[in-house]
Amino acid sequence: MHKVYPFLLLLFLSFGANSASFGQAHKDFDLDRSLRIDFILTGEKIVQKAGLLRLKEEKYWSGTQHSLIWPFEYGTYQIEVYNDADKLIFKQGFSTLFEEWQSTGLPKYGAASFEQSYNIPYPKDDVRVKLLVRKGNDFEILNTWKINPSADNIIKESANQEAILIAGEGDYRNKLDLVFLADGYKASDLKKARKDAKRFGKFLFRNAPFNDYRKHINIWLVHKPSIENGVDEPCKGVFRKTALGSSFNTLNLKRYLSVQEFFKVKDVAAAAPYDFILVMVNTERYGGGGIFNHFSVFSADGPDAGKVFLHEFGHHFGALADEYFNSEVSYEDMLDTTIEPWQPNITTLVNFDGKWPHLIDDGVPVPTPRINKFEDKTGVFEGGAYLKKGVFSPAMDCRMRTNKAKGFCEVCQSGIEKMLLLYVSQNIE
Repeated sequence: MHKVYPFLLLLFLSFGANSASFGQAHKDFDLDRSLRIDFILTGEKIVQKAGLLRLKEEKYWSGTQHSLIWPFEYGTYQIEVYNDADKLIFKQGFSTLFEEWQSTGLPKYGAASFEQSYNIPYPKDDVRVKLLVRKGNDFEILNTWKINPSADNIIKESANQEAILIAGEGDYRNKLDLVFLADGYKASDLKKARKDAKRFGKFLFRNAPFNDYRKHINIWLVHKPSIENGVDEPCKGVFRKTALGSSFNTLNLKRYLSVQEFFKVKDVAAAAPYDFILVMVNTERYGGGGIFNHFSVFSADGPDAGKVFLHEFGHHFGALADEYFNSEVSYEDMLDTTIEPWQPNITTLVNFDGKWPHLIDDGVPVPTPRINKFEDKTGVFEGGAYLKKGVFSPAMDCRMRTNKAKGFCEVCQSGIEKMLLLYVSQNIE
């Protein structure tokens, strides 16, 4: 029997009740391909709209039937899909760079637009796709699109790149598939791109809980050659001709490394079966960024590159919040302390019973003082999500707080494992 932590057994056993059944999934979807929905998020600080741009048929659907309807509501946005009988057949959450932009001072300069895209299994018949946005801890409809999967305007293009298997067996059914996209690597840098992707894969597998699931994870590399090496650094007046346009100074933050042309990212990633996209940037400069169920971006070289990669992937894959509370980040309203945050590793104590009380030992006070006595304990320590007061995190230190931490804390490992089980549970015996 594969190791499954006791506090996850109930979730593991309840997947059948909370997820679309295998038979239902095959009735509603062609699981051998996917439908990519490209749309634009646009607006100001409060007001936003979403407009459909195009639909694309893509070669792979990598997710399992257990990942069609998630048993939790992570993310600021949700995609819901309904069949012609008005039955919910798909529901997943995600976050965006647009919402981060809204939380800075930048909207005072005027409205902005961001590229967004989401893949669903290819529908066999007409479906209604609802895009919802979080308001407090509820969701409201942002837009609804009726999609005919046989429509002539659905783009059918094959990927121009080749996917290279870096780790795993390559059978993407009921596995977690991660695709590394190499940006800022010229055609002659393929050997370095492969070496870098292998290095990050090995680092991932040395860290809990990923080390327990190594045989259930595939790692792919897609190398679309760039004309120039490196990355854009606008604050230094440096701009490189790269395949994806990775850039520092995202949202005016010096170390925030990201990609705004998300449709390019999706076009390149389509060469591989993937569940999560990781953009590996050919630079030594320290930095990165990670957005839940969107992507993670990180420097391939330089100090603590592996730790930064893992931290950003924690955001991207595990829906984990930052646990630090002293930083250059200039978010103004990133967290409402009057409600319980959706991220699994922070709490405002508004509804702490739904978080990690089961992981706290007897004798550990709640809240928990940040003193040496509790440095190796799971507790409720004030500070996190950029705030010194009103929000609490589960450990004195963690990969989601500093690079000095040994790895993810117990609560973050629990959150990551919940996501892992969505993708690999059918393979666990």
